[in-house]
Amino acid sequence: MTLQKQSQGSNYRINLRLDPEEDADIIAWLESLPDGQRSTEIRAALRQSLMQEQSYSASNANAADLEAIRYVVAEEIHKALKDKQVTSGANRASGEEDLEAKYGNKLDRMLGGFSSKQ
Repeated sequence: MTLQKQSQGSNYRINLRLDPEEDADIIAWLESLPDGQRSTEIRAALRQSLMQEQSYSASNANAADLEAIRYVVAEEIHKALKDKQVTSGANRASGEEDLEAKYGNKLDRMLGGFSSKQ
């Protein structure tokens, strides 16, 4: 593909080579466009692709933020439980709340879907 700035005005001309087999879908789309509409439709398709790419980049940034939050939460839980003794259900005194049953699933989902099944 070549990109040339035309001497008249500030227009750019793109020369694009398409392979009849590999790019058959693109060729069919271009041929289906009404006369005089190729430039408009190609610009619209390029803009849509750019917006999707920007949206994808933003969602990846959000995923990175979620990982950072999970790390901070895990570290805080680790600090809070550092000097605590964890007992199994059989060793609990009657009347004690079963914190694993109450909060375990929520923490598992929040920290990345850890499973209690091993």
